[in-house]
Amino acid sequence: MRRYFIAVLCCYAVAVSSRAQSGFTKVTAVVIDPNGNPYAGCRGNSAFVPSPSATTIPTIGGSTFQTDVPISGCDSFGAFTTTLADNNIVQDGHTSLPASQWRFNITSQDGKTSFFCILTVTGLTQNISTQIQACAPPLSGGGGGGGSKGSMYRFNIAGSTPLVAGDFSFNGWGTGATISSIVGTDTAFSFTMTAGTTPTINPTVTLTFHDGPWTNIYSVNAQTDNGSGNQTYIQEDHTLSSVTLTYLNLPQATKTYKITATVVGTTNIGNIASPLNAVVMNPNGDQTIQGPHSLILQGPVFEKNAFGTMMYVDCANSQQWAGNDYGAWIMSAIAALPTVAGFKSGTVMLPACATTVTQLSPVSVVSPYVSIVGAGSSALQISCQVNGDCFNIRTSPFSIILAGTFGGFTLIGQGSSLANAVGIHTGDMSGSGFNDIQIDNFLGANSSCFWMDNKLGWFERNYLSRIELGIHNGLQNGCTKDLRATVNGGTNSFARTRFVGSNISVAAGKTGISLEDGIFWYEGTLEFGGNMVGNGGTVMAMSGSANLFNDRIDIGVECTNTCSSATMLSATGTSTMSWINGRFTGGAGFTNSITTSKPIHFNYGSYDQSNQDRVNTPNIGFFNNEGSNFGTWILSPLGSPAFLGGITDNLGYDGTNFVTATDLTNNGAEMFVGGHNGQISLITIPTSSPATGQTIAQGSITGSTRMNISDTSVAITPPVDLIEQTNSTCVAAKDRIWGDTTSHEIDTCTNGGNIHKMFQGDKGKCSMSSSTTCTFSIGAAFNSTPLTFASIDAASTVPATANVAKCSISGTTVTITAGISNSLTWDCLLVGNPN
Repeated sequence: MRRYFIAVLCCYAVAVSSRAQSGFTKVTAVVIDPNGNPYAGCRGNSAFVPSPSATTIPTIGGSTFQTDVPISGCDSFGAFTTTLADNNIVQDGHTSLPASQWRFNITSQDGKTSFFCILTVTGLTQNISTQIQACAPPLSGGGGGGGSKGSMYRFNIAGSTPLVAGDFSFNGWGTGATISSIVGTDTAFSFTMTAGTTPTINPTVTLTFHDGPWTNIYSVNAQTDNGSGNQTYIQEDHTLSSVTLTYLNLPQATKTYKITATVVGTTNIGNIASPLNAVVMNPNGDQTIQGPHSLILQGPVFEKNAFGTMMYVDCANSQQWAGNDYGAWIMSAIAALPTVAGFKSGTVMLPACATTVTQLSPVSVVSPYVSIVGAGSSALQISCQVNGDCFNIRTSPFSIILAGTFGGFTLIGQGSSLANAVGIHTGDMSGSGFNDIQIDNFLGANSSCFWMDNKLGWFERNYLSRIELGIHNGLQNGCTKDLRATVNGGTNSFARTRFVGSNISVAAGKTGISLEDGIFWYEGTLEFGGNMVGNGGTVMAMSGSANLFNDRIDIGVECTNTCSSATMLSATGTSTMSWINGRFTGGAGFTNSITTSKPIHFNYGSYDQSNQDRVNTPNIGFFNNEGSNFGTWILSPLGSPAFLGGITDNLGYDGTNFVTATDLTNNGAEMFVGGHNGQISLITIPTSSPATGQTIAQGSITGSTRMNISDTSVAITPPVDLIEQTNSTCVAAKDRIWGDTTSHEIDTCTNGGNIHKMFQGDKGKCSMSSSTTCTFSIGAAFNSTPLTFASIDAASTVPATANVAKCSISGTTVTITAGISNSLTWDCLLVGNPN
């Protein structure tokens, strides 16, 4: 099998090369010590060194790039090639020099000599031999081991068919273009294009494989190599029958362009009629692997770890890792990685699989230096049959060393048949990255898709993106808990851990996000979209003393697929949310279950949980001289009434008490809150001791209530005269104003010894008939002598001779006495305290 053997035995060599891309530099070097000895078989990595003044995450063209690139192995002359981001193209917002650089870490083959060299990488290609040789110390023992264990010289492939011009077709190279200098086979080949007149941009060359279609193609790598024309990047597109190479530029007429390419995969040619002869992994000389097509290896065959820090676990286990299932193979590959500072170090690569692979053994990663990277969550489907943790990833012993990267695969559980099955169980790490992972169908009694669980330390500064929980490839089986956070012996901190661009699908009666007793998640991000599939599920549940503080939350889940009733937010025990920025969005079908004794406090944003529970609040917070933001708060079940929403000024919640800030002049606060029941309360906290903020116990905050307003009453504390929106009660310390447009007579009741109701019974009139007196009666006697005012009634004609009168009262009889006899009508107004 001509192509089968080359694919199996050289997969590592081509895995580390990649198609040239804009903004990247092809770096070459020959590592030689000061005595002229080559670092044969050396290994290491290239680590990105950010600018000290960088203000943003480094990107190229708006996209992130690999910042830790393995140097998988130098050849017998100490030469290696790698592709790195161009430091002059990297965008990181740095404000001063130096800009970013790359640190090259090199270790000799025997592991006895190591060094590093920090350089600037730029240009389309760059040879750094001179700079890196200046950094290299003398090798221990004076040699690097040329031709020794780990080196791989050359493959001679017997039985394959050389390519011919008829295998190629081309387009866009111009009139009269030609192809020549064709060398190689379907597996590795080169050719030279000579451009004709009037070529067009991005011309193509297509090879139809001479020996017929491949069974599988894992990768195709192509690049320009010399020629009189400009070198540029080559884009490849392939099927099992052909590969098309696109020159991403405009060729120049008559110029030559040499292109080389390598194809890695499994062949359709030949069948192995009998087992191969035994292969010695570290022979002293040449050997032949005997089969239908002989593969003669000139020089020793490499070991599995000959490429240092990168291991390869494919679906057919072509590398012959120990074990009987995919999980066991991954564990064997991790064991083969080199040990650095007490930890295994390197990357396990997982290529795409045409069918779902089976995992029977758990995968455990305890080293912060180990990463597991798959071909993509849609390209690699793993059916996990472990009644426990499929992947357990944590740093043990605990360390604050930045942890590895994991992703590019899907984990599929076995439904409810395995009670304790968990997709990924992690915790006790700093700075890890999880990306492009789908986890679904973990529905056992104690199962979860993704479980963050601190047993040894904390889980901080971790970045998780494109995490799909309860869903895979369009199927939504769900998990008992899609995302779970707990503390079991470690610290409570999940600080600055960020989920972005992720989704959850919540099955009927299950939980999307479960934040459990003791966890403290602050300055992090929970950004999830998704669906509630079926009734009775909960989008987010907080229990015990779970505490979210100063986080950004953007959770939008819609109720679909026969879902008509579900819970958006459940908060029980003493769980709390403080200084939260963001929102929950749902729609019809969602309700809340808020029974916690602690408030749920939003700094700004909105809570949109169905039409019946909608609160949108602006950020009208107070900023003190230290920049602290005291703003709005939402969804607290405390007090009377049970406040569900409102806005505050200079009043926040620290998880236990309400607090105010100070500007050294004022430290008071105001809160205007309601309970979605038509009742509103105004709470005021006066300034006191302005040098510091105030602390008000949660249970006593309602003691500062100054006004309660409902649809039937207005109550003010302390009582204020003249306000009582109710029927007259004649109760001491209360009066009233009318809430309608009807004119009303004054009542006769008293009010704390002061008369305020000055109509009916407290005025009257009478007419004199050529006399000086007249009388009228009032409804109730005064309990003290009132003030009286007498005047001529408006209906009487003003007399020519001036006249005056006065009023006097005896019991309920009022007498008006004039100075001159007359026949006028007189009015009397009495002001006093009626009985």
